Formats: sequence, C-alpha cells, structure tokens
Amino acid sequence: MPSLTHDSQSFIWNGSRLWMIGVNVEYALLAPERWRAALLSLKQMGFNTIRTSVPWCFHEPRMDRMNFTGALDVGAFVGLCGELGLHVVLRIGPVVGEPFEGGGLPAWLPDQPDTKLRVANETFLKHTSKFFHAIGKEVAPLQATVEAGKGKGFAGGRANAGGPLCAVQIEHAWNCGNEIEGKKYHTELLRYARESGFTVAVFTNNGLWISVEGCVEVWEGWSDLFANLRQLQTVQPNMPRFVEIREEAARQAGHNSKAKTVKGIGKTNARDLATQSTNATQNGWSDGMEYLRRMGHILCAGGQPTLPGVARTDRTNAVPAMLDSVGQPDNNTRQLRRMVSFSSNFGFVFAAADPTKQAAVQNLDSLVSGSFAVVTVEGGGKIVFVFRGADEPGKPRLDATTIVTPQGVSMPVHLGDAPVGWYLSDINLQGAGVMDFCNLSPFAFIQKKMLVLQGAAQTYGVLSINGAVVEFTLPKVGDKPLVLTHQKFTVVVCNQEQIDATLVDANGVTIGADHIRLGHISAPKAAGASETDTSKSKNLPLAHAASIDAQNTYAQISPGFTKAFHVSLAGELSELATTEPRKQLEHTLRDWQMATCQDYVLGLSDRFATLDQPCSLAKCGAVAGWGWYKLSWTPDSKSKLSQSVHFPQAAGHMHTWLNGKNLGVLNEKAAALPLLVAPTKSSAVKNSPVLVGAVGSSKGGKAGKGKVLRNAKASGIPPMHTITMLARQGGTSANSAHQHRAVGVFGNALEVAPLSTKITVVQSPPVDPFKACAFLPEVALGHHMSTHAARISFTYSGSGAIIIDAPTIALRAAVLLNGVVIHFIDWRGDLGDALVLQAAPKGSKSGLVSGTNELVLVPVAIPNEMSAQISVEKMCKQLRFYQSNQIPLASNATWSFARWEIPGAASEVWQPLKSIKPSEPRWFTTTFTKPSVSSGPISILCQGLSYGHVLLNGKIVGDYNTQQDRTRIELPTEAMPTKNTLSIFDVCGNSPASVKLSFAQ
Repeated sequence: MPSLTHDSQSFIWNGSRLWMIGVNVEYALLAPERWRAALLSLKQMGFNTIRTSVPWCFHEPRMDRMNFTGALDVGAFVGLCGELGLHVVLRIGPVVGEPFEGGGLPAWLPDQPDTKLRVANETFLKHTSKFFHAIGKEVAPLQATVEAGKGKGFAGGRANAGGPLCAVQIEHAWNCGNEIEGKKYHTELLRYARESGFTVAVFTNNGLWISVEGCVEVWEGWSDLFANLRQLQTVQPNMPRFVEIREEAARQAGHNSKAKTVKGIGKTNARDLATQSTNATQNGWSDGMEYLRRMGHILCAGGQPTLPGVARTDRTNAVPAMLDSVGQPDNNTRQLRRMVSFSSNFGFVFAAADPTKQAAVQNLDSLVSGSFAVVTVEGGGKIVFVFRGADEPGKPRLDATTIVTPQGVSMPVHLGDAPVGWYLSDINLQGAGVMDFCNLSPFAFIQKKMLVLQGAAQTYGVLSINGAVVEFTLPKVGDKPLVLTHQKFTVVVCNQEQIDATLVDANGVTIGADHIRLGHISAPKAAGASETDTSKSKNLPLAHAASIDAQNTYAQISPGFTKAFHVSLAGELSELATTEPRKQLEHTLRDWQMATCQDYVLGLSDRFATLDQPCSLAKCGAVAGWGWYKLSWTPDSKSKLSQSVHFPQAAGHMHTWLNGKNLGVLNEKAAALPLLVAPTKSSAVKNSPVLVGAVGSSKGGKAGKGKVLRNAKASGIPPMHTITMLARQGGTSANSAHQHRAVGVFGNALEVAPLSTKITVVQSPPVDPFKACAFLPEVALGHHMSTHAARISFTYSGSGAIIIDAPTIALRAAVLLNGVVIHFIDWRGDLGDALVLQAAPKGSKSGLVSGTNELVLVPVAIPNEMSAQISVEKMCKQLRFYQSNQIPLASNATWSFARWEIPGAASEVWQPLKSIKPSEPRWFTTTFTKPSVSSGPISILCQGLSYGHVLLNGKIVGDYNTQQDRTRIELPTEAMPTKNTLSIFDVCGNSPASVKLSFAQ
C-alpha cells in the first residue's frame, strides 16, 4: 500500500523524501482545455506541486445544487495533475480566501436561519460537512495514500505509488485570537475532513493565530520571510515548513506591481526585456529578481514555497504570476525559473537538511550595494547562499566576491544580474558521484546523468566531482551553451541569459525556449471514433514521451532568441524546430443591439414583485449579478419639511435613483445617506418631488420623470416618491466580523433626524470584544484594542431607533451600551454599514433606556498612527448620529424586487446601437462566430465601458470595471458552440463600440 508521512524536514512518500515546490493554479477560473497546457508549462519550469482551491460558491451556487462538471470537475483536474507527474495540495475550505468572492462561501449561506459563519455553529457546520463529503466523493480516490487502479498511479506508474493528492487545507486566514472558539471550530472541520475520506495530511493557514493538533500550519506572507520561517520551526518543530506568496499577502505588505507589457520585442534579450517591462521594487530589484531574492530567503530558512501560477484575467494582480493571462510565460518572472528548477532538482539536499542548525546571520533585507550576506544550509552536504545588495543606478555592478569552501579552497563567485547565488559542496549526487565544490549555481540534475550549471556570461567557472577538477569560461551572450563530459556526467553550462530560457525534461534540456510543444503520436483509431476524437496518449508530457524525436518536438522560441537547442543526456546538441509565440489578435465586434432599463429605473416595470419585507439579494433569488429594489411611498401632503431617509440595514454596492433622477452609488457623494427628499406641493409638473442638495450631479431622468407625473396628474392622485436601487451581489470579504451579513436590503427604510450627542475621548475601559462576535480578524483577547475610546452621551425618547454611521471611513470597534458589550463594528467603508440601536426589551439590560444613555466605542488599534488619542479624535469627527421615527418611513411604504435579466427578444425592446451618452444602465447584445484557436483563451476586452457584467449565451461569465483596470474577461470555450450570443450589462450605459474579441492564432 502507498504511504505518505512527514517529519520536521519534509513529506516522506513511499519511503523517499518529497521536497515540494508549489505553484497556485485555480482550476475553477481556467477553462478545462487550458489545464493541460498551463500545467505542462509550469512543470517544464521546474514546479512539482500544484495548489488549488475548491470554491464552495462555484460548486453550490444554490443550496442543495452541487456541480462538479466541466470547469468544476475537480476530480478531472487532480487526475490530470497526477497523469503529468505533479503532486496536488487541495484547499477545501470552507473558506479558501482570494481570489473568490467572500472567500469562497456561497451567497445563500448567510440567509440560513440561526447561521453564524466561520465558527462552530450547528447550521453552518451541517452545510460544511455536506460540502466536504461531496468533495471527498470526487477526489478521495486520488490521494497519495490510496492504491490506484492499474496504470493509473502517479504519472501512470505503479498502483501502489498512490495518487497525486498529498494534502488538503481546511479554512484560510482564521486570523483571530479567540483560541477557544478557533480550536473548537477547526477540530470539527478536521473531523469532517477525515469522515469525508481524506487520509492525507491536513494543512491550516491561519497566520499562527491558533494551532490545531494534527495539522501542518502553512505560513503566508511577502515580508520578513527568512525570519518568519525560522520562527515557524520553533513553533511547530515536528512539522515541515511551507510558505505561500499569494496576492492578499503581498497586497497587505504594500506590494502592488504594475508591470507593463513591452511590444515590439525584436531581438531584445530576455534579461533586458524583463528589466524594461517591470518597475523596480522598493529593494531596487525588478519583479523577477525580487521573487528570486525572496525565494532564496524561503529556501535557506528550510521552507517549501508556493508561488502564483496563472495571472487573473479580471484584475490587476498584486504580484505577477509565472504565466500571463493568455498562458504564456510571464517576462516579469522568467528569472525565477533559475531557483524553481534548482530547488526541485536538488530537493533531496534540502529535504535532508537539519532544521535545528540555524546560525545567526545578517538581516537579508538590509543589504546595500556592494555588501554581501551568506547563509549555509547543511544536509547531505552544504548549500551556500550568497545574497547581495541591489545595483546603484549609473554605477558599476558590484556582483563578485570570494567564498572559502570547507576544504579551504578560495572560490571566486560572480552573481551577475542576480540578487542571490547558490553554491554546493560535498553533495552526494544520489549515489552517482560527489560534487566537491562548484562556483556556479546548479540549475538541474537529470536522471543522475546530466548536471546543468549557470552563471554570469564570460566569467571563470570551476567544478570538482569525485576529486577531479575542471575549469572553463562561461559562454558569451548569444553563443551556444557549453557542453562537456566530466566524471561520466554530461555537464551543460549556460550563461544567465540562456538559463532564463531553459526547460528541463527527462531526456535533457532545451535552451532558447519558453515552452515545448509535442507533435501527435500516431495511435490506432478506436472503432467508431470520429476524426476529431482526442486520445489521452496524444498530448503526453515530454517526461513520458521518450519515443518522440526532435522532428516532432517544437520549441516556442523565447524573446531575444532566434534558435533553440536540445542537449540530450549523452551530450548531443541538436537544433529544434521552433515556433513563434502565438500572435494575439483582436477583433472588434459589430452589429450591436441595445435595450434601456428605464422602466426599472422609474419603478414601472411589471417585473417588480411586492415584498412582505426587504430581503437580501440571495433571498430574493439573485445569487449572482444584480437585482432591482424599489421603495415607494406617499409622503404627508401637509408637511412642508424635507424627509431624511436612511437605509441602515442595507449593504453593498447600490446604484440609486430618486423619482427617475440618477443619484449615483448609495453612500457616495450625491447619494450619501441620509437622502433628503423635498415635500410634494401639488401635482403640477414644476413642483414634482426632487432631491435636496447636490442636484447638479444628476443626469438624464427628464423623460422618465415626466411620464410619472402625467400619470399622477391624470388620476388626481398625489405623486409618490419612488427610490430604485440597482444592487450588486458580491463585494463581501470573509475576513470581517460581519462576514455573516448578506448583501442587499434586509431592513426597512427609516425617516430620521439628527441626534444631539456629547462626545469625549476617554481611556478605554476593560472590554472583551468576543462577547459580541466569536470571530474577529486580527483581534486577540486583551490585545490589539486602542488605549483610548470615544464616549458618546445622548438622550433617548423611548421610541424609534438610534442610527450610527461613519460614511467616509473604515471603522473597527467594540461597542458598549450603558456598560454592556452589544456589538462589534467592522465597517470597511464601502458597504454602507450602520449600527441600529433599539429599545431594551422588558427586563433586559441590552438596549436603549429612556433618558440618558452612554455609548462607548473602543477601536482596534491602528498601526502607524501618531497616537491612539489622535486616532480616536479623528474617528469622532466622522461619526454621525440619527434618531428615527417610531414608524418606518411611512405607513403606506411598499418594497418591491425585480430580478436582473436580459430583456426579451421583442423587436420593440431592442434597437440598433446608435450614438449614445452615458446616463443609466443599458443592455447590449451581438453575435459572433467562435474563432479557430489552437491554444490559449478567447477573451472579451471591455474597452470603453464603465462597469458591469458579461454574459455568454445567457450565462454570466465575469464582471469588469474599467476604472480599476479590469477589462479582460475570459470566455468558457470548452462548450462554446459555433454561433454565440454575447450580452453586456453596463451600469452607466457606455457604448460597446470599442469592445473586442481577443484570441491567439
């Protein structure tokens, strides 16, 4: 039977150590026909492990409707990884973090009765258990601990080798100091994972806020990686150390790379291209070199890294990935291949290293130009990492120093363009020989026959194996690699330009290529198979295709190269047939039709259905996309005062109209709460209801307003006020104390008036914030709370409610009312949060009392503030207080909801696209023929639009926001028919005349 265990150094798989060099690939965000090409590219770069998430929100978008087919076939993805010889770590959640909305939790979950998320809540755990069991049915047979069927073991090997799945991760970023609740919750998740059939190791990734017995904690970060991983060894001394570099970690550390693509590459060499196409980081290195430096920190601290694999198509990444959004190797990270391949090929050295031997070293983040730091890793020999400071612009490069080997040999080393070099001594080459020393950085060790080395061009190289020394000069830029035989090993020596365009396979190395593409292997056609039938034997990875000769192998040429060479294990150098990178074409779409949403904006659509009470979008059936809310009421005709209307129980992004007048997004500028609505005077058009304040910002509601008033005048009925809100599903975060809140409107509108208060800054009283909420991100009992608080005194009349909001700031604070902890505010500033205080029930101390009340807000401490007192004073200036009437808005107020959907096919609804001005939401539609592409995605470039959603053949495929530079949406081409209908919903109604179809050919 296959076995998988671990100790403080690494996993031990079937008796051999497994050093995992991981890369993140989200199968659910990648079309299935792109899986194989992406996985092969990453394997050829040297990665041996894939980490991927199982997003609950995708697999169960509606309760009890599980889907594991097509792009959601996680079993097929994991199986493909095994076929290609890649191990898998699977995040099963329930929260998996970015890039999934709400951390991957489905939108319907918060609406379930008595549900609290991310804690040991009975309802939440019941649904989680059901989801875990569904995942187990799909992938449990593919575990490394499960005997596979004949020929279906890892990489097609023996059945007793097991499958590719080596670990599952439960939860993600449960960064909360409530240790009792955290352990209780995670213990239940661990139990559910085991009951679902998972026998492999279980990971957690909680920033060490809690420890879970029996689980391996994964570190996630961007800064101080060397120091943090050393500390991790002391915290969990009997566990291997894994670390992830993910978008959220880099973003929190302030890294936001905005790499630009360089067009017209010509013959620019790869290193120059990478320098041109990236911005220098705060440490003076380009993105690729910065990655290389940080990966060096991870490895020399005994860590096994996971890096971003495929760039997102719908957002600007905080950190660049190994493959860009169209599946090509990213020029910004190509230098990272040097260390990815090395650490994968020489993982046997790292896995044997003693994690307790950690000598004190210089701070690796403090190096300046001309300075060096050395870290030694000991395990079956020694690996000496040499780090250097960044070059100073306009000054000579200081990249050379001398190290002394354990044998006393003074050995000059040249780091060249790199921030780090790695040099081996006394290394047992898996029984084939001993590398005594070498002043070049190893890149690969293949089949115990080939050694690939790399260093700065035209520098001195020396290699000693089994006591025999060979000396040489590295090739010049533009030359062929140096190939020599030494002690029965084929030694390939490349300069740094060459190594950044080198790929490894089981038969040798290819230099000058970004990707190896294989020709088809002819195989007997099965009876009844069509000409387009694809056999699994056709697209084998190079590692399994020893019978394929060079004539059937095509190398996608790297930027700056004109030829690609393959060096066999025997040292034979042959030129390969090459292909240029796939040319990206853009096709402007034509023949657009458009339809307005004016009947929804005015609240006149017969699609509106009356609600008994306001409900969240999910509860109204809108689990994705948008939904329309309408609030109508007849104000008191005798009143001459404006009404202040507040929506304290509404959350999310809502575009708002008052009587057809565009106010903008709720909680922003003209639509800032409360809305001030002027009284009606008569049914005359000139005295119609209007918004008080910021009227000039409204656009385009004239025709609609006239339509409403004509109807009112003709009937003799006083005109009603109508507020319509276009609400968007999403925008929530799992890392919030309010993650259990739904999106939409789930409480009545209130007519409010300003409340007179007295606010003072005081010393914070003792407070236990967990009395209000069990899960508070980045809060620990007795820690992380400010030393100063805001004390607010006010008088309550005994009826109605008190509303508190702070529309312009994010705020996190514990709330005490009359000395009792009642709530924890976790406002992020963009969801329209507010706190509603009600009268205390009879016999209860939790609530408002008639007369004087005292409210105390104890904020979470904010780093980098001048002082806690100044921070609280700043907060106090932003707070707003209101008193509501006892009756919500008006006794005749009615709520309605209309589903967001594509208009029908009636000819009077759709009109040909003409010159239009942005004013209100519009639908646009056109048709296109599926282009013929051999690889890569088919995408929509949403140029010229504002923000909204794209639908293909009636199904949502993504959202865009041109202001946030999210303009590309990849289409699911796996089931795309020849003729397709593309529909776009643009909130501002911008013209789609510049929208294009993008694909490689």
